[in-house]
Amino acid sequence: MFVLDNKRITTMRKHLGKASELIKDDAYLPMFRNRQKKYKQEFDESVEVAKKKRDPARYLASIWSVKNLEQTLLWMRSRIARAVNELARRRQEKKIRKMEKKARRETNYSGRTRLSQMYGDMGIYLKS
Repeated sequence: MFVLDNKRITTMRKHLGKASELIKDDAYLPMFRNRQKKYKQEFDESVEVAKKKRDPARYLASIWSVKNLEQTLLWMRSRIARAVNELARRRQEKKIRKMEKKARRETNYSGRTRLSQMYGDMGIYLKS
């Protein structure tokens, strides 16, 4: 069994950061610190979700319990994957909009019209 002296409690609470305020009982600090070290992204995401709940401390404790650990990891990983995909989609859309804007800026429509008329007079038709 671990001995929790004041220095160790203070250090763990400092390392837990935002999650520290959601942990009421100091006896569970080692468990939450372990979860934070092993599953960094998932733990951070779960703290953000827990803060939106009616009883955040209870919610965080229940999702990180031994019984719910696997289910929590699956759920948090899917949330993270959706967020990453959404960011990638937005980044791609922004890149496409930038390319389209550049193409519109560089296109010479009056010159294209004159060129089409000139080629049309010769019997050659350009695709639009």
